[in-house]
Parts: sequence; C-alpha cells; structure tokens
Amino acid sequence: MTFHPRMQSDVRGITPVQAVNSLSLDRTCVDFWEVESRAGAVGRYVSPHPRLVQFFDGAMIEMQGPGQGAGVAAAVLFVPAGVPTSATIGTARRMRHLDIHLSADRLAEILGPGTAPDRAFFLKAAPDVLKLGALLAEECRLAARPMGYASALTEAIVHAAFHQSRTASEAGWLAEVTRYVQEHLEDSICLDTLCRVAGLSRTQLSRRFRAETGMPPYRWVKRARVNRAQELLRQGTPLAEAASAAGFADQAHFTRSFRDATGMTPGAWMAGQE
Repeated sequence: MTFHPRMQSDVRGITPVQAVNSLSLDRTCVDFWEVESRAGAVGRYVSPHPRLVQFFDGAMIEMQGPGQGAGVAAAVLFVPAGVPTSATIGTARRMRHLDIHLSADRLAEILGPGTAPDRAFFLKAAPDVLKLGALLAEECRLAARPMGYASALTEAIVHAAFHQSRTASEAGWLAEVTRYVQEHLEDSICLDTLCRVAGLSRTQLSRRFRAETGMPPYRWVKRARVNRAQELLRQGTPLAEAASAAGFADQAHFTRSFRDATGMTPGAWMAGQE
C-alpha cells in the first residue's frame, strides 16, 4: 500500500514553480519542491506523520513550533507527528526544498531502539545533511537508480540530522540551563522545568550535572542563588532584600544555604568583605 503523508497546510505567498517531484518508498514519501516566495510569505503546517525538511542554496526559513515566542532560522528541521509549525519568509526569493515524510514506525525502525523522536529540532547549519539531501533531490527529479539507492539516502539523511541535533543539544544544554536559572532565580525552579529546558530526562540531567559541575542540579541551583546574593550584598543591598531577590523563601533558608556554600553565615561573610 502506498504511503500518503496527508499533511494539512495553509500557505500564503508561496507558489510552486513546477510540479512537485516525488518518490514513494517504504512507508516514506519524499517530495522535492521548487517555489517562488513573496516577502513576508507565511505557511502553517501539521501532519499526522513525522517529517524532515531541508532547504538548499543557502536558504533558511524562520520556523516556529508550539510554545516558542520567536521563530528560529533553520536550514534543516524535524517535526514530530501532530506538531503544528509555522514558517515565515522574510525576503522574496526562489527556493528549493526537500520534504521527507515517514510513518512513525518507519522512523523508529531507521533510528533503532532507545530513540524517542518526539521533539522538534531546528538546525541553522547542517552541511552533511544537505549534501545527502541534494543527492536525494536529484533522485526525485530523475529517478536514475533503483529505489534502494533512494531508500539508503533517506536513512542516511535521518541518521545525520538526528546525530547533529543530539550533538548540538549535548553541547548547549548546560548553557541553556544556566541562562534559564539566572533569569528565574527569584522564582521557584523545579527539576522538571530544568529537564524541559535541557531537553533531557531526569536521569540524564542528574548524571550530566554531576559530570559537568560535580554536584546534583538542586545543589547547583542553590549555589547559583548564593552567588547572586553575594553579588547583591557586595553592592550594598540589605540582607533581607538580597535573600529575596536570590529566591530564598525565608531568612533561615538563606542562612542555612549560605553557610553550606561558603562555610560561614551571611553576616560573617559580609564582615570579611569590609
């Protein structure tokens, strides 16, 4: 039975230059498009199946997923099944792009056990993925070889894109968590929120925190609060205000945490700064 992606879209300001070139593979549909877009063109998409999209010739499209306050310029992106996305094209131009639609079971088969492709990702630069994509686009256009070649290219593209996404996530998770914590020290910060920011499970987050910082997440956050309080105290902020601004619930909690981190009470530490 032929696989049909059944993607729903609402596109404005984007016009195909020619008919789409398609390949039908095992539980996979590959579409190669060449379109003209007006400045400010927009598109909204949702599909019951996962899809991997890439843009050629240096083009990037501003993509926005659910819960994102601003779009992300992307050359390659992955969207899980059922996740709505929107796209904005800032300048008028001709674009070529490749859409790979897969059934969920086919994607899981390619990626293998232990991978849960349930999060969208957006890559600004992915030269290895785009090189493979250009070969697959040519197969869509000419179908010059047996379908096994296109299937192998599709699998290679999926592996390359997910590998780069994991590499980028692993490299940037601590920076993202640090930024979030520094911006929300006055608020309650729970482990589940840090997991969401880092894109990691509880087990992964705890393990990587210990490896990178030598302490579990809750202790690291507490240390960040103490550091903020120290900065405020150096600036002459009253003790109670510094404690509150750093996110401590009460003076006793602040004193206990400060002593654990520095070995002395806030008052003793302040005396040593004079």
